[in-house]
Amino acid sequence: KIANELMEPGDIEPPHMPTLGCLRQIKHEERTSSHYDTNQVLSLWIMTRVTPYKESIKHISLYPFYVYYWTHAQETCLKNFKKLDRLVLSIDATGSIFKELGPNTKMLVTKHLFLYVLMMKTIKNESS
Repeated sequence: KIANELMEPGDIEPPHMPTLGCLRQIKHEERTSSHYDTNQVLSLWIMTRVTPYKESIKHISLYPFYVYYWTHAQETCLKNFKKLDRLVLSIDATGSIFKELGPNTKMLVTKHLFLYVLMMKTIKNESS
């Protein structure tokens, strides 16, 4: 009813509807509202001092940039499996890109953030 009152003949959508750009901005602001800092690297460093993240983030390096992290539950799982069976560990070294760090002419190595995954398989009744 309100749309009929506000719309002129030939309008595709009511003028009170937010634009796509406005919706993107709202989404961006909502996502970044939980960040500890606008600088992503500084925000990550702050997370190393805040519960519950400080228990998971084990090491951060700035040059080259990398982060080692795992949860206490994952560490406990690994220790328990090591007691029972022989383990084979594999690293997914394809380094899937999950974030582009943006334009930076001073960056010498890469502008992308890669995610590597460690996988574990148990082999029963085999000696190492």
